[in-house]
Amino acid sequence: MQRVVTGATKPGERDLDDLLNAIGEHGRAAHRRLGLPNAASLTELRDRAVELSDRWCLRTELGDRHTARVLHDRYQNLIQHIDAARHHLENP
Repeated sequence: MQRVVTGATKPGERDLDDLLNAIGEHGRAAHRRLGLPNAASLTELRDRAVELSDRWCLRTELGDRHTARVLHDRYQNLIQHIDAARHHLENP
């Protein structure tokens, strides 16, 4: 993240959106971190988190594998939280 902030790495617009969302730049709620609307369902949230996690797991375009790993891990963490929320809501 520091490489992006200092300009050492210049991600494309889509990548920059992912980075800013993932770190909570546009809000800390899960739907904001995933770039989805407020009304997104848990299934939509999870599907998007899996999509982003998979994409960042394979990424090396930023020239910084550490950044890709950090983003992958953030999305994996969101998946765990979404799964926990689903479990609590479906099994009160």
